[in-house]
Amino acid sequence: MSDTVSGDAVTGGDVRGNEVSKQHKAGRKPVTESRATELRQALVTWEQTPESMRPSLRALAKELNTSHQLLQHYLEGLEEWQCRERYRVAKATVDKKAEGILSRAKAENRELTLREYGDAFVVPGFVGKIEELRQEAKRGPLHSGWFKLLEMFAKRGAPEMQELAQELWQGVRRSAQRRRGLSRPSYRQLRG
Repeated sequence: MSDTVSGDAVTGGDVRGNEVSKQHKAGRKPVTESRATELRQALVTWEQTPESMRPSLRALAKELNTSHQLLQHYLEGLEEWQCRERYRVAKATVDKKAEGILSRAKAENRELTLREYGDAFVVPGFVGKIEELRQEAKRGPLHSGWFKLLEMFAKRGAPEMQELAQELWQGVRRSAQRRRGLSRPSYRQLRG
């Protein structure tokens, strides 16, 4: 048996002189090379265009130099992606504001006021809780107590929280309508 190791076994690729050839690896592209965000943003714009004026999905795919199957895949998950993006932006905004409040109080060498405490600690928790509720609403009907909590979030006044709460309300309504559509029709529906 030989103690030497060939170039192929060490590098895992072809050895040409001292250089290792860089072959394309199978699997997902790194996030930095992915066009997913660009394609999803194009789909958002495409969806907002009236149907009579927008090109077909295949024409859009050709324009974007991608496949219509990939666009269809992104289109099916577009609403979920938009929800995640809004949450990410809201969370970043609230966290940045909280960081500013804390650093300002520390620089002034003072304690937080009640309002500052709420904005620095309570509001970020609300944003996280709204996301939790959104995930829970996907799994099934929400408890009635959560709706009262949503109303409180919406009254809080932060635009990010109002947007997330509104989005959750719409999601809950859609899921309730789907459940009603799958269930037996009520007496009123049959008579009406």
